[in-house]
Order: sequence, then structure tokens, then C-alpha cells
Amino acid sequence: MNRISPVAKAAASRLALMALILTVVLAGCKKDSKADLDDLLKTVPAEAGMVAAYNLADIAEKAGCKVDGDKIDLPAELTQAVASIKDPETKRRVQALLGGEAGMALTDQVVFASGYHVYITGLLSDPAKFEAFLSADGKPVSMKEKDGVRFSRDAAVIGNQFWLLTEGEIDPLDVKSMSELAENKSFLSTGFAQRLTDGDYTLRGMIATSSPLLGGGSFSKQASQMMVLQTLFSDAAYIDFSVEFRKDKAELVASVLNSKFKAAGYNFPVAKVKSDIVKSVAGSGSFGFAVGADGKFVEKVKAMLSQLGAMGQLYANTISSIDGTVAFIGDRDPAGEADMKLSGVIKTTGVNLNALTSTLDMFSLNWRKEADRLIVSSASAPSGTLTGEAFAKEADGCILCVAFSGKSLPAGYPFREVVVRLKPSDGGVALKATASVADTDTPVLLQIIKDRL
Repeated sequence: MNRISPVAKAAASRLALMALILTVVLAGCKKDSKADLDDLLKTVPAEAGMVAAYNLADIAEKAGCKVDGDKIDLPAELTQAVASIKDPETKRRVQALLGGEAGMALTDQVVFASGYHVYITGLLSDPAKFEAFLSADGKPVSMKEKDGVRFSRDAAVIGNQFWLLTEGEIDPLDVKSMSELAENKSFLSTGFAQRLTDGDYTLRGMIATSSPLLGGGSFSKQASQMMVLQTLFSDAAYIDFSVEFRKDKAELVASVLNSKFKAAGYNFPVAKVKSDIVKSVAGSGSFGFAVGADGKFVEKVKAMLSQLGAMGQLYANTISSIDGTVAFIGDRDPAGEADMKLSGVIKTTGVNLNALTSTLDMFSLNWRKEADRLIVSSASAPSGTLTGEAFAKEADGCILCVAFSGKSLPAGYPFREVVVRLKPSDGGVALKATASVADTDTPVLLQIIKDRL
């Protein structure tokens, strides 16, 4: 395979960017397009390390756009955002996509990983327009043909189906092989395929815990993540995820599946957060943290920590007196110039507290004992809009809950609050994250896109 020239690499990167914008701007799975999605999944290898499906027309409508054939009419806010794109080639591609000049059918698309390669595949309404869309810096693409595959740089076409490689140069033989997969060798034959072809969602998929994508390309990070997952769950083989965009919030739901695509068993005793303890946390802040940690849970964690040598034993001694919910509300100086400000409550056994209180002293936290609870505070009180009572409603029924609002949120997004929850589900544990916006009259997806363009 020839090395990719700088010009071609830049063009490939822009094409990948456009594909990713499509993934974010135009993502749902309509039941009436099940046949299209089945056909796409037949060309995805069964052992793919990541597979996700979305429907372009559905997501466009959820972003406040109108779909007319292959064209997408934008609301005024997005029209202005597209017009402000500085890179001329990126702007051209976005405008081509929206104007129906990219040749892509506004139906289902699939993103999948085969080894270290990540592909996007979908259907074309006009292959000739698609080849023109692939042009770089105004120069037409020279498409080659091999074994019935038309290809150039990072794109390939067979009939009315296209494949885009998000990084690198596409191999037509790989594409040919995928297009001719026997059904029992394709992803359609797996236990997860029906989750993609049934139901109504914006984006849904799975990633294998063995996939290098899970570690972001870092072997050490991937190994660490796998170790954590295998510790927490039995036979942790896949992570199932879905994204939905409501009118005023975005929702992410994820769970761990075993090798049979069933809920992986959770290896720890389930200890739920107690709302009365969270409510009792004094003051207000910009973030909250609460975790259920009863005696059985603590004993399980201690047994694990004790196997990690002297440092593990130190941590085990520190948590040994915890027996119930641990909840904190806090905030940090947005400039990062001040220590974190905290207010919290720790439910304990009421005895043998020395190791725990010594740790609090080490972090310069004040504490006082009230019956079987430790009331904890920093020298300066936190401030913000999140109160203990409000946080208790978010944390109700959770194993763990983390909430962010105001100055604790990253700049550049329209969110007023983000809440991440872990809850028991089907013998396992499910993660649910919600991101709410202040402007409830404008679709949340439209606000996200406008802010990111």
C-alpha cells in the first residue's frame, strides 16, 4: 500500500470530519428502514470490535431540520453556523451534504471497527454525485476499479453502497471481502443485531471490551479498563450503549454485556444511596457525589484492596468504618487557584474511626461526629445552585450518582446540568447520563450542533 500524500491525508481527514458531523448532526433507527439496516449489517464482520447504527433523516428532524428527499433544510440558527465555517473545503462538504449533492441516501448508516480500522458504511442515492463529493480542494477524484470495487484514498463503492475509512487508505480487497460475507460470518448473525434493527433510538451500538478503541489506542489504558470491568462484572465482553435526544436533554444509557450479549453479572453487593443522608448535606455547590457503601460492599472492597500490598491495606483500613451512604457537595475555583470546597456526610459504624478521620485531617477537612455520621466540611463553604435536597432527588435509587452544574461544567456546551447515575438493571448495572439545557424551547441537538460548528 502506498504512503498517503499530505494533500490526500488532509482530504481524508476532512472527509472523516464530515462523516463524524453526519454521525452527530444526522443520527435514530426507524422501524420502516429495517431492510436497509439488515443489508448494511450483512457487510459488517461478526467479530467487529465496535458497531453503531443511526438514521440520518431521523436525527436531522430531531435537530429541528426539515428533510425533503436527499436535502436537509436547516433552521436559521444552523444556517448561520454553517455560513461561519472558516475552512472552505469543510464548508463545501457540509453544504454539499445538506443540499443533497453528496449522493448519500438519508437513511441508515453504520459505523464499525475491524481491528484498528474504523469504517462508515451506508447507501447512495447517486454514486456519481458521491464521487464528485469526494473531490479535494476543487480537484476531481480519480476513482480506480478492482474486482468490482470503485475506490480512491479513503472511500470505496460497490453498487449503491459506500464505505469510508476514517483514517488511512482503504483497501478494496477488504471491502470486497466484507461485501461477500456469508450471513453466519456477518454481524447480522450475532446476538446483538436485533437490538440495532428493532426499537426507536437516535444512536445505538456496542463496543467489545477487547477492542483497542476502548483504550483510545493506548494499550496500558485498555488493559487498565479491562481489569476494572473484569473486576466489577462477570464475563464482561461488551459495552452496550444508546443515545437519545429529547426536546430539552440528551441521554446516554450504557451497560456491560457478557459473551452471550446478556447483562453481565455485577460482582459486588448492591448498596443504594440513601436519600435522607444526601438531603442532610449542608449548603450548596456546583457538583455532587454520592455512593452507597454498606457493610457488605465495604467488606468486598476491603478484601480486594488487601491483596494490593501495604498501600492497599492502608486504603482498606481507611474505609473499614464506612457503613452506608457517602455524599458530598462541592465546588472548585474556576481558575483552579483554590482548593476544592466541600460539604459532606459519611455514614459509619460509629466506632473505630481513627483511620478515616486521620485521612480527613490529611486533606485539611474539618469533621465532627453526630451519632453514626461524620459531618465533613472544608475551611471555606462551597457555593452554587445544587442543594442536598435537589441532589437527593437525582441520586434516589442509585448505586452511585455524580451531578455537575454551573461553573463545574466545561465551557462551549449549552448544558445547565449533567447527571451520571449507576443503577441496578437486569442482574447487572446500567449507567445513565443526562445532559439538560437551559433553553427548553430549542431542540437540544440543535443547540449542541450550533455550539460545535
